[in-house]
Amino acid sequence: MKYVSSDANVWIDFYEARSLSLPFRLPDTCFIMYEESISELKTPETLHDDLLSLGLQLVEMTDEELLFAATYSDMRLSGPDKVALSIAKLRGIPLLTGDRRLRQCAQRERIEVFGTLGLLDRLFEAEAINAQEYAGCLLLLQAANGRRVRLPEQELAERIKRICVMTGSG
Repeated sequence: MKYVSSDANVWIDFYEARSLSLPFRLPDTCFIMYEESISELKTPETLHDDLLSLGLQLVEMTDEELLFAATYSDMRLSGPDKVALSIAKLRGIPLLTGDRRLRQCAQRERIEVFGTLGLLDRLFEAEAINAQEYAGCLLLLQAANGRRVRLPEQELAERIKRICVMTGSG
């Protein structure tokens, strides 16, 4: 399966959880728009190159996608978010983002959308990571939450509780 990433927030979350390589254990291909990779993957300094070496693919938007993005003018999204939405819609691929407004717009457009926690869940469900790795990543995300990581606290806590019950470590 292929995914298009709208921005850097999911990658920053995995970086902050010291788990940047985890998403690349899935047999999926993740894309980010070339323009976004240059503008948003600047901090930390090596993030852009690290992601490319792990397998993140750069994608150029087509003229059709750019024109279609203009139809989203009433959605109060940034230009790059409109293009990511357009790419996902026209290519029929899920959108990977943590941006709440963009997630809501994607859902209205009937585009599959998920973020850091959804990607982490997919890794665990596919047995690409084990329970210890899943729990460890969740705990690191929770520790970093509120700074560079901005995840829903309740969803994070529920997953931590659930994995602790599953593993008997709670």
